[in-house]
Amino acid sequence: MLRSLHSKLLFYFVILSILSIFLMSIAFRLSFEDCFSTYLDNRREDEITRFTNMIKDLYVMEGSLNKRNIANSGELQTLISYQAVSEGLFYEIRNKDGIKVIDSMNLIKDIMGITINFENKGSVIKDLGLNSETKSLFVNNEKIGTVTFYYKLGYKKGEFAFKERLNKHIIAAEMTMVLISLIVSFFFSKKLTTGLRYVSNKAKELRGNLNVRIPVKGLSEEIAAVAISINELAESLSYQEKLRKQYSSDMAHEFRTPISTLRSLIEAFQDGILQPTADKLEKCHSELMRLVRLVNEQEQLMVAENPKLKLQIEPISLYEEISNIQEIYAPGFQKKNIALEIKELPTNVKFLADRDRFNQIISNILMNCFKFTGENGQVMISANDTDDFIEIMVADNGVGISEEDLPYVFERFYRGDKSRVRQTGGSGLGLSIVKALVSAQEATITIESKEKVGTKIILRFPKYIEN
Repeated sequence: MLRSLHSKLLFYFVILSILSIFLMSIAFRLSFEDCFSTYLDNRREDEITRFTNMIKDLYVMEGSLNKRNIANSGELQTLISYQAVSEGLFYEIRNKDGIKVIDSMNLIKDIMGITINFENKGSVIKDLGLNSETKSLFVNNEKIGTVTFYYKLGYKKGEFAFKERLNKHIIAAEMTMVLISLIVSFFFSKKLTTGLRYVSNKAKELRGNLNVRIPVKGLSEEIAAVAISINELAESLSYQEKLRKQYSSDMAHEFRTPISTLRSLIEAFQDGILQPTADKLEKCHSELMRLVRLVNEQEQLMVAENPKLKLQIEPISLYEEISNIQEIYAPGFQKKNIALEIKELPTNVKFLADRDRFNQIISNILMNCFKFTGENGQVMISANDTDDFIEIMVADNGVGISEEDLPYVFERFYRGDKSRVRQTGGSGLGLSIVKALVSAQEATITIESKEKVGTKIILRFPKYIEN
């Protein structure tokens, strides 16, 4: 249950909608109760004020308050009856001498059939749940008497019916909103997941066809971003597949050539066609070492890319290490009339690296320089001391790398000019090994090159800073 994104979105949208409707309904009911109660209180106060003002007007006209002049006021008697029946308001008025002149509580007998007398008045008021308040009546700052009014809190029949009718409308509105939220949530969640299902189905096609691409037109921005990422992944996979096939073809050719040569020579020795002279044996040994070199480079790359590669990171003196490297490789470069020079290096600085792996990195880079730099060429090693890194640059003035090949030189198995690589004996793994070893030591490597001008390789290793 709720395994698909559509069902999950639908479920959460519906829950959110129902919860929102429920909370809004509660808030509306509470607000209505408060406002309606305030309205009833204000209306009761208005009716009481209306009654007391009429009493004061009667006093001004008659000059006193007594049962006779109150009984003769038809308007006042009508108001008393109206408020008793419709508003549930009852009055007891005493004049300034304390004599009772009005007691509308007697109307309860006509309204409810309950007889009230002096003895049971208190119990009837209690049984009916009536509240009472007493106020003094003043005319021109002269106290003319007191009024006690009795009323019952809560809703009367008409008000209760109004509230019930309103509640029914609220419930009907809630049910309608829930139904609408269900319909909207269903189509909205379906609309949201349509693009994802489309992208998912297209992505499944990649299993059998890496040429599949997902059109992003019409997709939402977020889903389009996913589609673009999948397309980029497909491009990468397609490219890697192309490299794999190319590498398989190249490696088959590389292995076939020395194996064929060895086979031909050994069969010729066996058949007595050729004699195993020193020159012939030397050629056999050369082809065998070529095979060994191919296998060794494969093993080096596997080791360099192993995430469990053990490194012995230590502070290394820049000046001493580069000087030792020049001393080791300079004689070999001199045989080809290539000058291996060192530009003035920063002294008393150290960088953090694994010494053996660093020498392997420099060795592979220098071998590339040696292969692709002609006679009377130059290879320069220089360094720069920055705040956080030591930059080591190896530059040559060799044949360089074409602009279209430059972005891929660190790709595993990539080889640019294949005829040129075969002439120099390369397998296309040297810079892949360098890249893997550099990354393993939390360093970086960049390359700049231009055909027929030369190549610069820049290494950046973390700088060692003493406490």
